[in-house]
Amino acid sequence: MIKQARNLAKETGIEFAPDAYRVLIEAVGNNTRLLVTQLEKLKVYANGVTINADTVRELVTNNATNSLQLASAIRTGNVSLAFKLVEDLIASNEPALKIAATLTTAFRTWLVIKLCLAANWQDDSAIAFLAEIKNPKRLYFLRQEVASIPASNLQKALSVLLELELMLKNGWDEKTTLQTQIVKICA
Repeated sequence: MIKQARNLAKETGIEFAPDAYRVLIEAVGNNTRLLVTQLEKLKVYANGVTINADTVRELVTNNATNSLQLASAIRTGNVSLAFKLVEDLIASNEPALKIAATLTTAFRTWLVIKLCLAANWQDDSAIAFLAEIKNPKRLYFLRQEVASIPASNLQKALSVLLELELMLKNGWDEKTTLQTQIVKICA
């Protein structure tokens, strides 16, 4: 992804300090459309000056990572960190339905991996395919994340997240609804 960022930055006419690319990719993840949008924003700001990592941190919102951090905080039962991350995401105008979608994807992935491990699957490529993971080597870390969590907890979390999505689509208050459902999952 860093290579793609370098190529797009060249096309856009922006000069980056070497450490700035890593910060940019951490912020936008693998979302090419968001990368292009953020590069356009940085181009306006740069006005011919080299962009450094601090400038990227200031100007590019890191919502993708925060939603994944939120999923991790919920998985580990860290309610206070989860609430802080919800506050940050809402304050940065991240749509609650997008947060819910990211959480659902993360918990679905963890559940699929947990069920494959419980069934003694050995083929990492097959597990990665079923869990929709592009890089099978990532399974090493995902296995560690789900090692101590019962599959029933992950199933319960998914049903609560589907309930969250329904509540949000029916117009419930975003922040309160997110917090309530997070407490349900963590309990």
